[in-house]
Amino acid sequence: MYLLGAHIHQQNSQAALVIIKKRLKEVKHHYTIETARKIDKGGCRQVIIDFYHNRRYFTRKRVFSQDRRPKKDVSARPAIVIVAGPGERLLIDDLRQKDIPVEAIILEANNKAAGCDAAVRPGLGRNFAVSETELMQTLVSLNQKLRLVVERNTENDDLLSRLEQTLAGMEKQQKIPADDREALILAAAGPVWFRENVRFRQVYRTSATSVRQYK
Repeated sequence: MYLLGAHIHQQNSQAALVIIKKRLKEVKHHYTIETARKIDKGGCRQVIIDFYHNRRYFTRKRVFSQDRRPKKDVSARPAIVIVAGPGERLLIDDLRQKDIPVEAIILEANNKAAGCDAAVRPGLGRNFAVSETELMQTLVSLNQKLRLVVERNTENDDLLSRLEQTLAGMEKQQKIPADDREALILAAAGPVWFRENVRFRQVYRTSATSVRQYK
């Protein structure tokens, strides 16, 4: 399964995007960060839409019926997780209006517990209130357990190297530059927190012309 994490840096209006591949190994999720990008805020919406429809990031899942129908394989689209500060709520609403499901992690004060806002049309994602501290703790824990790795490639090696160094610094409890923490790191933390904490569920779209989606 593929996941796309996104976060918009409020000061410079740049969007950080991270593509993560998830696989199961010994009944645990393992994550590989394959791509890290920074683009202008204005281009973020179209990049997310193109990613969602890109068949390269589709995966096949076997579905078993509860009413004795034959099992079948279905295509599962990637999951989009946006870590949202004040500027991203409009982007989330806009994508959902275009029938692009978005799992939204709404940053809350550190003393607030994670929660879920169900006031979203079924099939278009959910809103979760999560503290930045919890996101970072999840990221560091997975990195320490070697369940989160950064794949190095020549296409965007500089950003991936920077992300890898930042993860290493967090593990050693070093001070992380604000630009790293608020952009690439938050973009990476959102999808892994979501997958580690939100249970698998089947999503049925209500439209007669829509296709069932599975996560």
